[in-house]
Amino acid sequence: MVFLHGTLKSGIETVLDLTQFDHYLEGVDLVITGEGRTDWQSCFGKVVQGVGDRCKKYGIPAVALVGSMGKDADKIFEHGIVSMMPTVSDTITLQEALACAKESYYEAALRLFRFIKVGMQISVN
Repeated sequence: MVFLHGTLKSGIETVLDLTQFDHYLEGVDLVITGEGRTDWQSCFGKVVQGVGDRCKKYGIPAVALVGSMGKDADKIFEHGIVSMMPTVSDTITLQEALACAKESYYEAALRLFRFIKVGMQISVN
């Protein structure tokens, strides 16, 4: 940084800027993001935090589809994420969760979209 006069920037911020993420938020009502496990570390430069912060900046709600929720996962709500849907629906080992990850994410996505559909129906009525 000293010799090249560089600046330090988080990885997710760099990716969001390079992909012009903010531009894609124009006209959007809801953003869905996700990660494997959400916990207290998720608030420090991970994808869910970066996406949530950008959405919060524009007043767009963001929800997260996550493999599991760990200690202090709810801290992510301070970063624009309004809700989380974990994929795990039973007590299983990490190895079992990884083995059925594709199916678990699919099923959790269906549950998430059902919630969204209900919310849309409520707001219309």
